[in-house]
Amino acid sequence: MISGRASLAGSGVYAIRCSASGQLYIGGSIAIPTRLAGHEKALRRGRHENKYLQRAWVKYGAEAFECYVIEYVNDRELITGREQAHREAAGQCSLFNIATQAGKPPSLKGIRRSKAATEATASKLRGRTLSQEQRDKISASQRGRPKSLAHRRRLRWTQERRTRQSAYYKTPEARAKQSAAAKTRWAKRVAA
Repeated sequence: MISGRASLAGSGVYAIRCSASGQLYIGGSIAIPTRLAGHEKALRRGRHENKYLQRAWVKYGAEAFECYVIEYVNDRELITGREQAHREAAGQCSLFNIATQAGKPPSLKGIRRSKAATEATASKLRGRTLSQEQRDKISASQRGRPKSLAHRRRLRWTQERRTRQSAYYKTPEARAKQSAAAKTRWAKRVAA
């Protein structure tokens, strides 16, 4: 069990410290004992969302961990800011925390997902249209970002292909072929 949990009533910023490695997990909560109980339950089950903390728990055991309150904060609005300040003071190298900013979820980059989970996410996003404002934000975030040579070649190839296709489909011959093919498909469908 994580030692020292029972005496930590209140809200604020807490730390879970591994005495064997000296690393910290810094978090903030409006109910510190409840949050720590959730951490401990997930760690015991081997299902903690923070893989680094989970690995240390498995390696060193529950006895190597202690928790304490870094700062009590009564105002809910200030907890995230105070947590971030303590993370910065501790330095990212000495932390188990994955997310670099308090209150923001860590990136999912590098996480392996099953094909079913990937397909479920894709089906939610498929057919979705973005507003012009969203598209402008995405465009602005990508502007100036270096692209690999392979990526640039693929972009150039796609643009050239679109140009060729749009020019081709505007010709009367191409439009006549498309019309004939559509009429043939329709006739087969009606006959069946």
